[in-house]
Amino acid sequence: MKTSAKRHHFVAQFEQRESDPATLCSARQATIFEYAIADRDNYELGEPVLRVVRKNLATPHLYRIGTVDGTDREYYALEPMFNRYETEGAAARERFLAAVEDRATPSWPDVRSIVRLQFLNAFRNPYCIKRTLNTIGNMANVVPNTEDGKRYASMIDRLSEAHVERVCAKYGISEMEYRAWLRALYSALFDRRVFSDYEVVEERYNVFDETIDLVLLRKNCAYVFQVNVTENQDLGEFLLSDRGPVIRQTPEGAIEARIRLRPNVSLLVISAPLGFLAETERTHPELHANYHQNREVRGSIKIDQPGWVGRFNRWCVDFSFKHVYCSDRSVSFDDSE
Repeated sequence: MKTSAKRHHFVAQFEQRESDPATLCSARQATIFEYAIADRDNYELGEPVLRVVRKNLATPHLYRIGTVDGTDREYYALEPMFNRYETEGAAARERFLAAVEDRATPSWPDVRSIVRLQFLNAFRNPYCIKRTLNTIGNMANVVPNTEDGKRYASMIDRLSEAHVERVCAKYGISEMEYRAWLRALYSALFDRRVFSDYEVVEERYNVFDETIDLVLLRKNCAYVFQVNVTENQDLGEFLLSDRGPVIRQTPEGAIEARIRLRPNVSLLVISAPLGFLAETERTHPELHANYHQNREVRGSIKIDQPGWVGRFNRWCVDFSFKHVYCSDRSVSFDDSE
């Protein structure tokens, strides 16, 4: 729980560095273009502004929960709780992209690891605080039943008023929402031991894992994923949202996640109730044939699909709070097939 990091990124730096126009630059020099959403209804963006990745989509001490020995050299924060998911997600991402380079279909376990990290990105994103509280807000009232768990949870209530005011002013939230969000994240990510016949059978499992498994391992659901690659640069590149992954639930109960992995690679994952398959055949005919029951999941790779970049980018603008990001100075919203 201890860290000395001054900035807390809510979109991982390695995800932003994929956008760097100079692919061989160091992590400290990596940059990305930022576009303000000028007219959301008409998909109009402002002029591009070059941002440094190590300072972008980050806030000083965003996940801070308490001090160590009354100094700021080292302090308690939630950020170390994210490390496992970032490490697993980064490794899965490398395997995924290596498979795509070879035009082989990535494995479902790697897709699941990537999606798990993206859901964490959504939960820990300050632009998604209200939505996160609607999803796991009940965890704000749950205190882990260990001495350390109780001690860390109590620190959140004693955070500096000046720090809380700065964060709340930046993201347009109330003090109650900020503290409840930190408590909910902490309680959801707190690893608990699972017992069977009084023996520990699993060391690391938490409410966040449980919640994501309900999405990715739902019974009576079908799963499909599609990788979209653009080799033709004239088609443009996929945008990155300031809210991270584009996730939505349809009225029929399907969960869709659209994830940008590289400027020219995106991933669509759909988890849908079996009763939704007929509707999916109408709305996504190119995906319908890939649905399989009993957790037998198959994916597909599509190259230079007309209109796919434009549709993805429209979804991204609709979902974003106020900014989108990419490595190019031109952005396409052409969704014509």
